[in-house]
Order: sequence, then structure tokens, then C-alpha cells
Amino acid sequence: NQGGITSKTLKRHFSVALIAAILAMLLMGAGVAAIIYGDSIQSWLGHYWEIITGQQISDEQAAIINHLSQDIGLSQTVDEVTVTVDSATVGYDNFFLLLCVNGFEPSNRHGYGFEHVTMDVTPDPVCESGGIGGFGFRYLGLDGDGSVLLLLDYSYTSGMDNIRDTRPIDIVLTLENILQSPFTDKEKLIAAGNWSFEFSLDRSKEIEAITLPDTEVMAMDSEKQELVPVMIRNIGLTSTGLSFQFDYNKGTLAIGGQITVLLDNGESIRDGGGSGTPLEDGNTLNCSHQWPVPINLNEAVAVQIGETEIVISPN
Repeated sequence: NQGGITSKTLKRHFSVALIAAILAMLLMGAGVAAIIYGDSIQSWLGHYWEIITGQQISDEQAAIINHLSQDIGLSQTVDEVTVTVDSATVGYDNFFLLLCVNGFEPSNRHGYGFEHVTMDVTPDPVCESGGIGGFGFRYLGLDGDGSVLLLLDYSYTSGMDNIRDTRPIDIVLTLENILQSPFTDKEKLIAAGNWSFEFSLDRSKEIEAITLPDTEVMAMDSEKQELVPVMIRNIGLTSTGLSFQFDYNKGTLAIGGQITVLLDNGESIRDGGGSGTPLEDGNTLNCSHQWPVPINLNEAVAVQIGETEIVISPN
């Protein structure tokens, strides 16, 4: 399988919905891992945009991705195998890290990943807010020089109201043992060792945001086993995701259906993962869903939650 999948949790467990959504996102790229593209995170996200929309990325869309991205450029070599934390794209409540691995001869017939991964984030947005969060790894394929590219995707949902934290975050990332076809019956150890990195991410870049009107959508009532209407409120659309809140009746109500953003070119972007965590009142669920690639809000015309469409009013 070219698109080998490695997934880890960070301090808090993913919700079941978040795991399913992330795995679905990863599998979407399984058939394209051998395609060669640029080795920056901007190049990868631009490439992925074309995969999921079928259209070339616009200059305005590319500018949003570039605005939210930052170089890191840290490398460590263990027994001639070099791992580089190349760059990052930082969103409202998530970030992507692009990693590059070279020093061995990879095969396009297999995926690659790490056997063990730990990551400490300070200040920890999960612990500070009593929320939920985690991260997953995705094997992207090879760059033009034959180096392995991996994407780390971290996201969280706050246990408090969605107030953006613009403080820089310090990250300690430790990677252990490089595997071929990780976590499959064809798993093979390629390189033993530990690669450790310490770096900071800037979260102060301005992120586009739109407030959408309170809207009635359908939710599954686990007690009645039927769909019932619920009102979602405090709906916030940003370049990197969608957040909202609703009364979930102490866990008996769950919003159903896909969450997508509709674009003015007729294409749509489905969320790449999401989760919810209760607020202090015990009855309000705070939900956050992330787009798999940042979007230009000027190209967004509506958000769809299940069968309900919320039109975005022109500025």
C-alpha cells in the first residue's frame, strides 16, 4: 500500500468521529503517494488542493496557504539517516508539520512512518482548556530527490469558548525507529534510532473569520433512534476550519452528515476531521472541524452540515 498510515494520540484521545474522519482523509491520498511534487508544505497543500477539487489552485488560495506557513528547517542525523522538520502551516486550532527523511533507498511500493512518536506542546491547548485533541501522521510519498515526505496533522477542540490563542507554542517532538509499511503484516524496520527536535510555532498570523447565523440542523437522538432538529449557534468559519456549539442533551444528540464548505467554482472541501467537548455548563457541546487544506474565504459561498446549507453573505 503506497499510502501507509500511522496514527498516534497525544495526551488526550481522539473522539471516534475524529479518528474516522482523519483515517478517511488519509485514505483519500493512498493512490497518489508516488506522485512527485515540491518539498515545501506550501507545495504539498497546493498539490492536495488539486487532488480534492480537481482544479488548479488559484493565486489567492495559494497566498492564504503561504501566509499561514512558516519555515522550521531543523535536521538531525542518526546512523546516516537524516530527519528534517521542514515547515509548518498553523491554523486557528490546528497545525500541519512537513517532515522529510533521507539516507536510505525508499520504494514506491511501500509506505513509511515511525514506530513511536511523542509530542509535547507548551502551552498545551488541550490541558489548559479541558478539551480534546491529538495528532496523526500521513505518508505523502517521495520528493524530487527521492526523500520520504510525511505530514503530521495536529488539531484540538477547546473545553471553553472558542477564543483564539495567539501565543507562540513550544514543541518537543521525538521520533523513534523508521518503519516500512508500518503497522501492517509487511512491516519492516528500516532504521533504528531516536530523532528529537525542539522548536516554536508562531500563532500570531491573522486568520480570516466569518460569523454565520444560528441555524437549525438535524441531529441523531440516540434515545429515540431518530433524527431531530437542533439549533447550532456561535458558528465560526475560518480559513482553517468550522466551529459551533449546540445543546447535546448530555450526550444523547449528535450532529449527523458531512460538513463541507462550498466554493464559487462549484467544488467543495469536506472537513478533514473534527471533535466535540462539553463546556462547563455540562449541556453545551463545543465542536471544531478542520479543513484538510486552508481555504480562501472569498471563494467560499456556503457551508453545508448534513442536508442543511448555510449561505455566506457577500461582504
